[in-house]
Amino acid sequence: ANPDAASYGLVILKASNNPLNRELGIVFEISALTPNTDADGLVCSTTVCTFTLSAELKALLSTGTYAWTALAASPGGQESEATNAAFMFSVNPGDLALLLNGGFELDAEADKIPDGWLGKNLTGDKRKCNKPGKVIAYEGECAFEFKGVAGEASKLQQKLTIDGLGLVNGDVLVITSYTQGKEALADVGSITLKVKYVNTTLPADKLKQTLAGGTYAYDESSGELTVDGEVDSVKVTLGYTGITGKLQIDGMSVTLKGNSTRLGILTSAGDSGLIPLPAPVQPGLLPQR
Repeated sequence: ANPDAASYGLVILKASNNPLNRELGIVFEISALTPNTDADGLVCSTTVCTFTLSAELKALLSTGTYAWTALAASPGGQESEATNAAFMFSVNPGDLALLLNGGFELDAEADKIPDGWLGKNLTGDKRKCNKPGKVIAYEGECAFEFKGVAGEASKLQQKLTIDGLGLVNGDVLVITSYTQGKEALADVGSITLKVKYVNTTLPADKLKQTLAGGTYAYDESSGELTVDGEVDSVKVTLGYTGITGKLQIDGMSVTLKGNSTRLGILTSAGDSGLIPLPAPVQPGLLPQR
């Protein structure tokens, strides 16, 4: 926040409704936002101002690429703009796929561990692909196979990239997978979705799917987890602790459900979404707009 600013302004421009980023003009421009706690949507602490969009403003932001900038007005009415503006973001109010390489098709290092995943205590567990006359995958060419051995405690994990999504209370995550058993032991295979919160007083939420034992063709498993607060991290863990048998997993996805009251905002990698507010206009200098 700027202690010398009497009011603030916010401008959002639509750059594109496609990847070409062609400028489409100003979507809305708001002025006379006071730093006080009132009905204008702007609330400021000593260091950060937060503007909450109304339902009417959210409705103006359809799928596309946008930029926003902040302006500070002095008591005399002169305006200066944030020095690092504009900040780019994208909006997608539909469902968002969060899991990478859920079909286990990619393995750039050819190490039998699919790209984007981390293996723990893997013994004979590995990415396996179709061969002539022998189909392994549910879809595509490859799947991940757990193979039971004595002392088996294998895991395959992925920490999802959620930067810029702003997952909060009420958001819904959906996890789906397809599993095939070959003399698998019952109740020792599992798929777990775990959510940790920024507020550490909130207990982590966990959705655990216990996989069936026996010999069977690919079967779908699906479940939903409703978020209880601002999310810090999301992790998917596949595991098998059987001393015999095989489990093959394929066609995995984790999806953030679309919500008409929520903007799915994707920021550029590494950006925090914070723009330092403009410094007060110096005497003798022209406004920096």
